[in-house]
Amino acid sequence: MLEAEQNVIIFSFSLKITGGLKYPAACNNEIFRQRYQAVITDYLEREHCREPARRYAHNIACGRFLWRNLVGAEHIEVVVDNLSAEKKQQWVFDARKYSLRHFEQTDNIAGDLGRHIAAALSCDDGALLLAVSARVITGKGQEIYPSCEFVMNKRKGGSSRILCHIDGTAGMHSQKIGNALRSVDTWYPAFSDLTAGAGVIAADPYGAVTHLGAVFRPPGSGQDFYTLFEKWVSGKKLAEHEENYVVAVLIRGGVFGGGG
Repeated sequence: MLEAEQNVIIFSFSLKITGGLKYPAACNNEIFRQRYQAVITDYLEREHCREPARRYAHNIACGRFLWRNLVGAEHIEVVVDNLSAEKKQQWVFDARKYSLRHFEQTDNIAGDLGRHIAAALSCDDGALLLAVSARVITGKGQEIYPSCEFVMNKRKGGSSRILCHIDGTAGMHSQKIGNALRSVDTWYPAFSDLTAGAGVIAADPYGAVTHLGAVFRPPGSGQDFYTLFEKWVSGKKLAEHEENYVVAVLIRGGVFGGGG
């Protein structure tokens, strides 16, 4: 919680974006590896990861990584510094101007950040290093919502929640920040259904949304990652949105194979 006379939250982290999508960390099937490299090379030459990168940039601009800390804020300014650039390069966003519900809006500033992210994702090596800082103006003495620590064998009668902190300052786990940044999936079938959908969800093999206890790309739906990935690698053409979803999950990373 902020002190009684404090009304500003400063939230900052670094973000490293790497390429190398053509090269799996490990693969035990040479034929599969060759087929995968053929389709991902074709995608990178055609699309350059433009759509996933545009959505990552949007998520930075709108401050999605703040989670509950952005609710009801008077003003949110997000500043992104390119630490990989030889000369100073910075992008500044008024987060309230960017929707949390869709990715339809575009502007030159977010577009430029997206192009830098796309270039990093599409390269064979190298990385883009960004410093992201958000300044949130909220009410005096308001609650701050950091990550919760997972603690096994809690002491009976002890606190039910242990909050993440770094040297006494509220903190957020990298996994939670990453989940917000990879929340780019509006391509799942139920997205447009206000009753059955869950809005923008993180790119995930089965479209899992943990806090709802639900999956939006269940096995057998034909829209889960493993089904689409196997079709893609076997040479079958995917729709543009299916292709972008598959690549977004590959960027997320994991252990993938024909057997699911």
